[in-house]
Amino acid sequence: MQKPQPPPNKAQWEALEPLRQKLNRRFIMARSRRWTLEIIWSQPEAKSPDYIEQLDSFFETAPSILQLYRIHLSFGQQKMQGFLDACIARQTANSLNLKEQERLLEGLLVAHHYLTDHEQIPDLCFSLQMASNDGKGVIIRGDALMSGQKRLWYFIAALLIELEQVPEYKFEKQQLTILSGSGTMTLPKPEFSLVGNGFMIKNWSLEQLNAFFEATDFTERWYKHPQDERELYLVRRERLAGNRARVNETGQDGNQKLLPPGVILSLINSGKSLKPAVWSSLEHYANNGQLTARLCRALAPVIENQAVIVPDTVKNTVTAMLAELDTEEAILIQPTPVINELTFKAAMDALNRFEVLEETELEMLQPYRDQMTLNQLDSVIHKMGHSVDLETQLDWHITYEDKSEVRLDSMN
Repeated sequence: MQKPQPPPNKAQWEALEPLRQKLNRRFIMARSRRWTLEIIWSQPEAKSPDYIEQLDSFFETAPSILQLYRIHLSFGQQKMQGFLDACIARQTANSLNLKEQERLLEGLLVAHHYLTDHEQIPDLCFSLQMASNDGKGVIIRGDALMSGQKRLWYFIAALLIELEQVPEYKFEKQQLTILSGSGTMTLPKPEFSLVGNGFMIKNWSLEQLNAFFEATDFTERWYKHPQDERELYLVRRERLAGNRARVNETGQDGNQKLLPPGVILSLINSGKSLKPAVWSSLEHYANNGQLTARLCRALAPVIENQAVIVPDTVKNTVTAMLAELDTEEAILIQPTPVINELTFKAAMDALNRFEVLEETELEMLQPYRDQMTLNQLDSVIHKMGHSVDLETQLDWHITYEDKSEVRLDSMN
């Protein structure tokens, strides 16, 4: 844990006026402004003007202030400076160097977040894997042609989105622990070097890489040559049936990961077949009346292409929802779900699990807004992504303020 910087003196506080004005326009909640100010103030004074100017770059990588502040608390001053510089480089440079890529990976592991760059990963990007000469590392190349630097960045994006879909993972003390259906495995944070048109993970063996692929159900099209799609569908249908059986036996999801709607949309956009973990999450939302209009529209062509493994509940819900939507503009119309104690609890459980709330998550939570407690509303506001429009932010903030006033009145 890093030591806090001494508070700014009068001259330094006045110099921060441009940042404070910018934060007042961006953030409704004082705590969010305070956290962002603390992050910038902890950095060298000479860097402040650039960081103030490039503030949006940080939230393009870590969308919520809660995530960015978590990284700040985990990193020391120098490491956080490297992360912020890498965020800027990601928006302004044509490519990221090795150190920048490693710093972004570490920060995003701390924040438990992914990058939509996975949507551009071509098939067979990592199809060639071989042990290094000393056997301590593994070299990764692929049939898809590109530079080693680009291939590494795609691997980082792939690693992050695959971790999003496992039941649970932790990143502590430079160790990555993955809980999956096959058990628990621990790997060191990967360290990389570039090797021609590929890269090497210097501290993972070939056996550890294969174990990682197995534990995360790594997208086969990225590292394996095509197999019979029917066989793949059968395997996934069996896994989905196993997930459903565990839920039916226990009455709860157990270790099953509940994927946020925004993650599911990004996976749909990638054009890859959806995994059992995704369909299980969709089935959960369908059972609780929480499939949004936006998700249903995105799912329609996927259901047509993957009909053999689509749960009936999801298929029926999507069909019924689309029948209610008359025009393309109706994508933002969300029919009101049935709200009762069970569906409210399911929505609040989802809120607790989600790391960041973008438009898709907020659409799902909106029908329950008036029933939320102050703490739940506070959590929503601080988990909001940077891209959420101001009107939506204000709507949630007004509800928060109204609840605050009601509580104060009841105390008087």
